[in-house]
Amino acid sequence: MRFGRAAVVGSVVLMLTLIVAPTAAADELETLLETAHVAEYSGRQLVLTEWNDFAALETFNVQQSGGVALVTGAGGEVYVGRGRVLSRFEGTAVNKFSQPMIDDRYEAVDLVDATYLGRAAKQLDVYEGDVLRVSIIFDVETGAALTTEVFSDDGDRFRTAYMMSFSPRISLPLPLVGKLQGEFDVLLPEAPDRYFPATAGGYVRADSYVAEDETAHAFYSDGLFSFSVFRVDGNATTGELNDLQFERDGTQYRVLVSATDLTVVWNADGNTFVLIGDLPPDHLEAALDDLPRGSGFLTRFWRGLFG
Repeated sequence: MRFGRAAVVGSVVLMLTLIVAPTAAADELETLLETAHVAEYSGRQLVLTEWNDFAALETFNVQQSGGVALVTGAGGEVYVGRGRVLSRFEGTAVNKFSQPMIDDRYEAVDLVDATYLGRAAKQLDVYEGDVLRVSIIFDVETGAALTTEVFSDDGDRFRTAYMMSFSPRISLPLPLVGKLQGEFDVLLPEAPDRYFPATAGGYVRADSYVAEDETAHAFYSDGLFSFSVFRVDGNATTGELNDLQFERDGTQYRVLVSATDLTVVWNADGNTFVLIGDLPPDHLEAALDDLPRGSGFLTRFWRGLFG
């Protein structure tokens, strides 16, 4: 299963799509996720996210080997690995990052036999209390995740990712890992509680970073889902973030729904905050309640600027 860690390159936000295995949790789930991370395979993947009458769909060509993936979509090629990303623009890395534990609110049930694309597979369902949160089908031969379904607390399907075609090998002549060698812009660790709370909506702040332009970034995870929050000085424009608008406790939020994640922008105390993550909507609302919010004056300013 994929987890997102975002990074700042100058003033550009990039999503580092990492496949990270937790360091402690249900042993079976931990083993399956780690195996999926190092699996070698290629194929075409479809990802669909649906929320509040908005839907975003995208297809990707994926090749993975040695813990590095080459993902090709509408935006071009991106190489991703643990702590590093390389796009056609530039490369970004973090010099350290944590692998968070899976929160004990999740429970994985026993694997059951399955078949997908004519291949022998195993299906694993993960529950949060009585709520089915995630259902994953793993390929038996390679260990790769063939399908992943994420659900909201009301039972609605929030995100679906599935391989449309699959091969247990890659077609590239050179090892993918070699693509992530060389010079990268590095995000430096930041004092952990300078801008961001230790927890937000049950998610633990695993790491904090600061870019050369002083943009602060914190990465949160509960071991199964994750999000990054960026703090930018001043009031930034929202551009294309017009999919969804909502208000919570006097703070106005704008959302962009993409196939792989949600982007949320809001203003608080003269700063702009940007959240990018793969977390389901009910988790998002809980996290926003614990992150910085705007005062009444700043909320009115936001409405006047963007409303």
